[in-house]
Amino acid sequence: MNFAVMAKKNDITQTIGFCILFCCIIITVFFLGSMIFFIIKGGWGAISWEFLTAQPRSAMTKGGVAP
Repeated sequence: MNFAVMAKKNDITQTIGFCILFCCIIITVFFLGSMIFFIIKGGWGAISWEFLTAQPRSAMTKGGVAP
């Protein structure tokens, strides 16, 4: 094999590898974004300024999460 054929083969292999990597990144970001969206959507009503700044009460079953 000459150098030009090997270089072209390496370019094709590199392009395929980058395409696979890009697809994996897109899938990962999609699932991560979905999880974050559903966590925020489900918990949005429970979060308030008082919840974030109040001290826990009743053996940490009531109150806030300040500490």
